[in-house]
Amino acid sequence: MNSPKINHIICKVASICNLSCDYCYVFNKQDQSYKLQTNLMSLIVANTFVMRLEEYLSINAAANVSITFHGGEPLLEDKSFYVRIAQKLEKYNSRVFLNIQTNGTLIDEDWCRIFNQFNFSVGISIDGDEQANMCRRYKDGIFAHKQIMNGYKLLVKNKVNHGILSVINIHISPKQFYDYFKSIGASYIDCLLPDANYETYNSSNNGVGMWLCQLFDIWFGDKERFSIRLFESIIKLILQPDCTVGGEMFGNTENGVIDINPNGDIDVPDTLRICNIKLKNKDYSIFYNHLTDICDEEIFQKFYYSHSDNYISSKCRLCVIRKICGGGLLAHRFSKQKQFNNPSVYCHELFLLVMQIQRKLCSQIKETIIDKIEINDFNAW
Repeated sequence: MNSPKINHIICKVASICNLSCDYCYVFNKQDQSYKLQTNLMSLIVANTFVMRLEEYLSINAAANVSITFHGGEPLLEDKSFYVRIAQKLEKYNSRVFLNIQTNGTLIDEDWCRIFNQFNFSVGISIDGDEQANMCRRYKDGIFAHKQIMNGYKLLVKNKVNHGILSVINIHISPKQFYDYFKSIGASYIDCLLPDANYETYNSSNNGVGMWLCQLFDIWFGDKERFSIRLFESIIKLILQPDCTVGGEMFGNTENGVIDINPNGDIDVPDTLRICNIKLKNKDYSIFYNHLTDICDEEIFQKFYYSHSDNYISSKCRLCVIRKICGGGLLAHRFSKQKQFNNPSVYCHELFLLVMQIQRKLCSQIKETIIDKIEINDFNAW
């Protein structure tokens, strides 16, 4: 295996949020580590982070790094904070790419000017129409859909480079979901499976695979469809199993992702916190450690190589869609009994979706270039 390389840093500038979304893995699930963090990242921490990043870039001359400012809600941080960081990183504009993930409620014209000035790519969280978005609400229970959509409209109006992150809600029909995003002119959506593992999965997640199959059929049949990353990545992997797409969720990529917490701690991605276990053997901080020091941690190795044969379950290694699924998201494999040595808790759903996408592709192209999957090929019982 190659030595781990960092290519994505989640800079968690806020451990607080102005919303309290029902399914939030940071504030409303098992993990409570946010209570140990400072509310907002200070400029001292931010400047030290930039110094560590510059150190990493100088040692790894060929490295490119995406930085995603995250939270909590990152727009609770002052605008001048982002301007200062972006100015420091401008000299690396061909190697460092700035992103921000927001709930959208605080976006205004000034934010849009900053996003455009420093070439930020903005991810905005929208689960669908007002009914689909009912999980997203303020702490007093008031629904946030109107304010979220006001933010989205400002991004569109100001031509800010943006995409939509949408957590799948199976209580909304796939057609209702798709039609809504068509109606608002969406150009790119990343559909996310609800966070769950063998300890937290419940019946509210039943039917995700069927839901995604129906959404795919609607999407695939639309000649003017927008981009849905999940489907496009699976199509690429079916046609070319060794291509490097899929990210943390599936495929065969190596996941060089770390978190920087508001107090300067270097951490593994906090999606793993839904496992509610001690993750690291020791603590790491930008004040005392290089960014790559965390790469020696066992949990980082499991995350980085999570799609490789050494880190997927024996059932996954024998599966016919192993190169497409890659075992699924690491956090979704967790159980107290076997830790991460399981197929994804969404194993059945992912198999169903891959099979459906492959069937559609076979109807459009010569079947001989694809090893056709049948329902009886599934054996991860």
